[in-house]
Amino acid sequence: MKKVYFATKADVERLHFFFGQANKKDDKINELYAQFMILEEAEEIRAVIGYEQSEEDALIRSCLFTPNVDKQTFLYFFEMFLQYMKEKNIRQLYLLTNHPQSITIFQFFDFVTIEKENVPEGIRQLEHFCKNIKEPNAIILNCQLFTKLSTD
Repeated sequence: MKKVYFATKADVERLHFFFGQANKKDDKINELYAQFMILEEAEEIRAVIGYEQSEEDALIRSCLFTPNVDKQTFLYFFEMFLQYMKEKNIRQLYLLTNHPQSITIFQFFDFVTIEKENVPEGIRQLEHFCKNIKEPNAIILNCQLFTKLSTD
């Protein structure tokens, strides 16, 4: 049975192990573990989406899946993550990728490619953004979850 939940302190070691299996590392797991959504099946982590918040905006830090996560499960899991972001009143969601082929997947969720100048200062100052924007072929994607209404 599949289970979706946000990590607790008890999941920190498992998250490090999961990231290690994918040859990835996230130095902030110990600090930001509660901001990692986990998809678990048969007591094994199958997928993780991690984020970092800056005011009303958030940056996806990681989006990792094991090969046995099918397309339908990915769509369901990512949709649940977006719903959670909306419940937290996150207005804009950002992510960085250097894999052009992944753009198509995120376009399905209304992400669009944007330029660095259009990213809010708070997101641009996050360590994860600063580090990954320097990667060759870095692409910034943005999803507007809520529109700010004018009060004029």
